[in-house]
Amino acid sequence: MRWGIYAKVTNWEACLDIGKAMVKLDPRRFIGWINRSFALHELKRTQEACDQLHEGLYRFRDESLIWYNLACYACVLGDMARTRKMLDKAIELGGDTVPRWWSMNEDGKC
Repeated sequence: MRWGIYAKVTNWEACLDIGKAMVKLDPRRFIGWINRSFALHELKRTQEACDQLHEGLYRFRDESLIWYNLACYACVLGDMARTRKMLDKAIELGGDTVPRWWSMNEDGKC
């Protein structure tokens, strides 16, 4: 809940601290991995966000949101082949929810 409050006011440093703590306290829950990487991305540390979330992929191979976020980070980093691969896997796992996530992107880009 605290992560969401800090995200609402765009305090990404606090979100990063909370995300790190979430992963450390319970690495079996994927949301900590997502939150930590999202905060890194918002801090313009997208490559680091991608690298750290990719580590989580080995634990959570069936989580469509992880594949989706990895697709977003790959897109921002300019790796369109990887974007397509990750997005395809997210759609395979998440079905109709993934295109809605993608279309909710504010600027219509990555």
